[in-house]
Amino acid sequence: ASARGSGTSSRQASDQRGGNTEAREPPASNRGKRMKTAVRRSVAPKAGFAPAAKAVRAAAPKAVQAKRPIACSSRARFNGKHEVASRPAPVALRALADSPADSDLRAGLEVPTVLVAEKLGEAGIELLKQHANVECCYDMSEADLLEKIAESDAIIVRSGTQVTKEVFTASKGRLRVVGRAGVGIDNVDVHAATETGCVVVNAPTANTVAAAEHGIAMLCAFSRNVPQADASMRAGKWERSKYVGVSLVDKTIAVMGFGKVGSEVARRAQGLGMKVIASDPYAPQDKAKAMGVELVSFDEAVARADFFSL
Repeated sequence: ASARGSGTSSRQASDQRGGNTEAREPPASNRGKRMKTAVRRSVAPKAGFAPAAKAVRAAAPKAVQAKRPIACSSRARFNGKHEVASRPAPVALRALADSPADSDLRAGLEVPTVLVAEKLGEAGIELLKQHANVECCYDMSEADLLEKIAESDAIIVRSGTQVTKEVFTASKGRLRVVGRAGVGIDNVDVHAATETGCVVVNAPTANTVAAAEHGIAMLCAFSRNVPQADASMRAGKWERSKYVGVSLVDKTIAVMGFGKVGSEVARRAQGLGMKVIASDPYAPQDKAKAMGVELVSFDEAVARADFFSL
């Protein structure tokens, strides 16, 4: 049917029967019909890609000047030929292409000042120095803290520094963040922080594993009388049979409070061959079941357990 048309259509049909896949632009009046025919027509695997690459190379200089990306899509194929679709880049990509280097951008911004009031690990200090001016002042008096806080945008404390309402007042609104390197925030006046628009952040899981390991260490020391045997040895005695202690294998430990730390204690106790039960009215049953821990009442835990973790 496509061969019954003008002379141009007849030549296109003849070329296709002879294996010539060179594309010719159809007349405007029949373009929609020819498009449907071209979609159904098979194209040789290698046909069309060389013209597409040539078109991309030709359009690239203009696109670079106009700051537009070059996109070559298989959906733009017509009769073995690719069209080059130049479209504006997304806003984020244009901003990234037009923005200066990171160092130039940071040079124009005010770098915050972070006051570290208690000793932290060197790795943490080095990380802070990559993003802020860091001033480490340890063992400060209250007067020194009130003086330093007026020049700080953020402060990092542990449990020894009291961030009171007077500290927020002395900052005169400059203090924006109080970082607590630990779990509790009882040494920070949260209400005063809220009134001044200061954010208080902590690290609730920072010492979870450390606390669990310490609990297991105390459990082992308790079961084998390690402190007593050490004191006896230091006194020049050798009372081997007196401080043998008991084995932890097949003993039952009750974890009173099955939260973050309690869960880690349970995992480590299971590694020692202990049977683990837990008492916590708020702990989900599916979590305990997945860990192989039995949730029981407080009275049952007290009655069944050989050791307790509080």
